[in-house]
Amino acid sequence: MHVAQENWKATCLVCKKEIQYGEWKCDKLPGSHKVQEKTYFHLGGSHLQNWRERRGWSPQVILRAGYGITDPRTGAQTLEPTVRVYFSNQQLTTEDPQIQFLVETKNDMTIAWGEEGHKSWQKIYLTQDQQKDLANSELENLNKQIRESNALLAEVQGRGKTKLVEARS
Repeated sequence: MHVAQENWKATCLVCKKEIQYGEWKCDKLPGSHKVQEKTYFHLGGSHLQNWRERRGWSPQVILRAGYGITDPRTGAQTLEPTVRVYFSNQQLTTEDPQIQFLVETKNDMTIAWGEEGHKSWQKIYLTQDQQKDLANSELENLNKQIRESNALLAEVQGRGKTKLVEARS
């Protein structure tokens, strides 16, 4: 998954401003904006054969290397720090817009998010028994929804028949 830099946008939950690249400071908060929390999944552990090692693997990803900037007029130096994140349990949850931007525009094929990313994470990091139990619970939930829909449909159809009988009388 990848988002082009110019297409990335988020809305601050505090000041309600739509933010883009570089607009990290919030007028109503000390520090950066606070955006909708997102969870990112690191899918790069499939090479680990042992399930315990795979589940315990917590990669570190450097999103931006640190660098120094020298002001040409004054000669003063400022340092932009390195931005790195840790995927604990192969997951990263953040509400920081700068980190979300850097992750989504990194073009790293081993990082995914959203429902698709969660499904991919489950395929890699859950055991076959866990995947089977998850599929069974999803099937049970779907069957429950179908039963409830059928009961509601029967109830609605029953109301229509009663009114039709009363109208004929």
